[in-house]
Amino acid sequence: MSKETMSLGKLLEVYGVEEEQGYEAPFLTLTWARWLEVQQKMLEAFCRFQRAVDKQQPQLATIIALEMQEMVSELQREACAWVGEAASHDKHTATNVP
Repeated sequence: MSKETMSLGKLLEVYGVEEEQGYEAPFLTLTWARWLEVQQKMLEAFCRFQRAVDKQQPQLATIIALEMQEMVSELQREACAWVGEAASHDKHTATNVP
């Protein structure tokens, strides 16, 4: 019996297992990897913002808020793409609600 160890990555490769992240990317403008990254960065930014406020660093808090605003803009682009996608498929959208 061999006592050779194998990394998890190597084991996944040997077995031919491809890890699923739960969904195919349900987004129009974001990849699944980017979605996960935005979630992580947003949580980190909330913590950094709170720390900057607690340390009375208004310039840093402003910069962090602007970083967060960029991420929110990216999410807004995704939402707008969905509105356009829904409209192109004659789905119920806010523009055709009585």
